[in-house]
Amino acid sequence: MYSGNIGGPISKKASFFFNLDRRNLDEISIVSAPALDANLNPIQFTDAIPNPRTRTNLTPRVDYQLNERTINETRFQYVRSSSSEAVLNTAPTVNVGGAFTGGGNYQGNLLQTTNGYEIQNYTSIAASKHFIKFGVRARVDNDLTDKLTGFNGSFTFNSLTNYQITQQDLQAGFTPGQIRADCRSTDITGKPVSPPVCGGASQFALTTGNSLLQNNYADLGFYAQDEWRLRPNITVNYGLRYE
Repeated sequence: MYSGNIGGPISKKASFFFNLDRRNLDEISIVSAPALDANLNPIQFTDAIPNPRTRTNLTPRVDYQLNERTINETRFQYVRSSSSEAVLNTAPTVNVGGAFTGGGNYQGNLLQTTNGYEIQNYTSIAASKHFIKFGVRARVDNDLTDKLTGFNGSFTFNSLTNYQITQQDLQAGFTPGQIRADCRSTDITGKPVSPPVCGGASQFALTTGNSLLQNNYADLGFYAQDEWRLRPNITVNYGLRYE
């Protein structure tokens, strides 16, 4: 993580500010599940998988004062927030019932970006017994999400025995029809099962289409108020705000 800011006067009545914040989050996920080794024998798999993310915030601002009696403050603010997740493996996901989820990452790459634009204009006027304030604020937010969940596809197997049969038959060069026809009456531990367990995935799922989602939001608000010093010991405040 690193951050920095800079600011200073532009003139006697104006000043600027600039802030930058960057965060790199290197999170770790622990995986522990039954699986198959290179020889397709059951083992207990344990590993630590990195899950990196990044965030960036950028904020410039300008303040301006009109004169001593009538003060006008104009501000522009830009805020950018981004978050990204990059998967390490984009191969199809393998879901084995009661055992593990392996293969590629089903969630896919993720990019989220938010751009916020805001401008404010406030005016204060000191007039005799009145101190009048009024102003307006306009804000626009742009949200963009590019999410590839399910775009790599996923195979679902009912059990570890079902998955083991499939992998063994693939190594033996069986066709899909031959794999589905290979049914066995014992599970991966040699225990009898009924009905027999056959090879082949029970389901394949694949997401297609446009992964990009973009939304724009805008709002406008204004207000006016007066601080009226009716008497030295009595002050009346009233105003109006609309958004």
